[in-house]
Amino acid sequence: MASNRMRRVGKEMADIYADSHSQIKAEPIGDEDDVTHLRGSFPGPPGTPYEGGTYNIDIKIPIDYPFRPPVMKFETKVWHPNVSSQTGAICLDTLASAWSPVLTIKSSLLSLQSLLSTPEPKDPQDAEVANMLLRKPKEFERVAREWAVIYAGAPQNEAGEGSRGGIDDVPEGAGRENLAKYDGYNKDLVDRFCGMGFDVDRVVTAFHQVRIDRRGGQDYQLEEGAMAGPVPRRPADIPTLRDAGLSTLPSSFLTIAMIEDDIYRTSSQFRLWSFTNASLQSLRATTNAIASERVRRRAREAQQSTASSASGTPQPGSESESKPNEEANIECLTPEEELVLVRYYCEKTLELGDTYKPPLPTMVRATAIQYLRRFYLSNSPMIYHPKSIMTCALFVATKTDNYYMSLRQFADGIPGDTSTEDVIAPEFLLMQGLRFTFDVRHPFRGLEGGVMELQAIAQGQGQPAPHLPHQMPDELRRGLLAIAPPPTPSSSITDRIGRAHGTTREMLKSAAQMTDAYFLYTPSQIWLSAFLLADRPLAEFYLDTKLGGPIARATDTDNSDATNPLQNPLYELRTKLLSVLTDCSAMLQSYSPLSADPDQMKGLKRIAKKLYHCQKQSPEKAHFGTAQKRDSAQPPLSAAATAASDSGPASESESERLAKKRKLEQEQQARRGQDLFGPELVTERTKGQ
Repeated sequence: MASNRMRRVGKEMADIYADSHSQIKAEPIGDEDDVTHLRGSFPGPPGTPYEGGTYNIDIKIPIDYPFRPPVMKFETKVWHPNVSSQTGAICLDTLASAWSPVLTIKSSLLSLQSLLSTPEPKDPQDAEVANMLLRKPKEFERVAREWAVIYAGAPQNEAGEGSRGGIDDVPEGAGRENLAKYDGYNKDLVDRFCGMGFDVDRVVTAFHQVRIDRRGGQDYQLEEGAMAGPVPRRPADIPTLRDAGLSTLPSSFLTIAMIEDDIYRTSSQFRLWSFTNASLQSLRATTNAIASERVRRRAREAQQSTASSASGTPQPGSESESKPNEEANIECLTPEEELVLVRYYCEKTLELGDTYKPPLPTMVRATAIQYLRRFYLSNSPMIYHPKSIMTCALFVATKTDNYYMSLRQFADGIPGDTSTEDVIAPEFLLMQGLRFTFDVRHPFRGLEGGVMELQAIAQGQGQPAPHLPHQMPDELRRGLLAIAPPPTPSSSITDRIGRAHGTTREMLKSAAQMTDAYFLYTPSQIWLSAFLLADRPLAEFYLDTKLGGPIARATDTDNSDATNPLQNPLYELRTKLLSVLTDCSAMLQSYSPLSADPDQMKGLKRIAKKLYHCQKQSPEKAHFGTAQKRDSAQPPLSAAATAASDSGPASESESERLAKKRKLEQEQQARRGQDLFGPELVTERTKGQ
């Protein structure tokens, strides 16, 4: 065991030395021959308070490595919620329960570097730092930068750089004029609302309208005892304010909403997996272009290798003459075709979950689908077949969602001939594609919270919104009973709520998973959009309980100016929120299963045929899952041969060997009678050989 550990660590260190681009380093502490105690280092990630610093990590290799994770802690002091500011202890799942033997020292150091970019204050190692990040993010950035300069050797910001650079150079009169805009309110409190898209004057005006106490310029603290009256804390209380992208009522309730919004903005889902529609399409087009070029290059190399082995000496001009013909024969997938293919395997992921006894939970399957969709933002199906990635993504999701299932038990539940090696073969590749971030924020919990509130209102136990204190439980119940009836009559309001709940949940399990909703909208926007489709009058009533409803509702208040939409911030908030929800609803409504449309299935078969010919150019990459099992009895290719196949023409003997290997794998692939989900697509693609 010890010798295996030494060889493994030695190989990993050699890989680190060979990779100068990542700037990751690892070297023994003390005796150069002792690789059980190392010091790793990496640069602070750009665009963060840690940029420019170098962070040293103490690494101890356990005796049963790699089956147990290395013990790591920060030697360099760092101000971060997931790292102890006193001891350097680290809170990271990949160094604990989520560790896998396929992970390495290098990948662990990269994960720590990524951790500095994506702090998780809801799962802190240092509670003091986490509280500062949640309540005073600007102060957190300032302290984190100071520590980076003092302990990590980061350079001091020049005047004018950074959020606080050059502040001393501002003329005194200009500083007083700027502070006067805040009208005595705490600057950090006002700036938090300004960060949501409002100018200072508008925020201060809103503060006046709702009579917020200046408190001598002090900030508001989230202390439960300081809140006046009961404040609903269910998940659905906050989304309508947060997801609209603005907020205009800075009461204690809205301060909670802002803090929740700050928490979501620190999540990896928001920071790494949220896009505009244009940026999402651009990313997919770039990934497709890179993969297409790789497939064509492999085709040229394969043709040149075959010609060399057949004639012994390449003929002059053969490469230039064959290149146009070969590229004409290889028809690569378009970004749209890749997206259809990924969607097909997302649907198959749902079906695969039903084959287990009992079926896998909805949350596990939804997480696996999002892993699959995230992976194929930076990887192409032309290189890595979705069928192999799909099973691995589902298995990883059982671990990240705490649904324990052994690897053997999981593999046995997959139809067809699938071994445990087939399942975990692409595990590290998948984790790289996910950027080692496994958190997925789903809309299911928000839906449950909203339904709980509606049920409470139906029973006469509803709570008024903090900024609508005149609403009484009986009034809310009468309003709920007075809404327009649904297209399908219900026996009672409780039955209506339950029916809308079930319809919405089905949409979240299907349409929300198969579209780009997770990339373009927040979880709360997604469930509210689905709820609008399920029962629009009921959904609009729910929004009314939060935002006061249309302008006509404002006539009951003492302030007559509230009837003017230009003076009523709630009306503007509701209008903007409904616009976002309408766009999201249209996306959800546009989804239809591929299997329900014969034309789509016909097009899918054509795509599968094109995919087969693309992957035929690089079978060692395309079918790594099954190839690992089939090639276990064969000697592996030498490093020289592998390098030659990637970089240019190989020697004659190696070229013959590669050509024979490709031919053998193609024949074996054609003879495979069983497929994970039936022979239909396979039959079509083998006919095209």
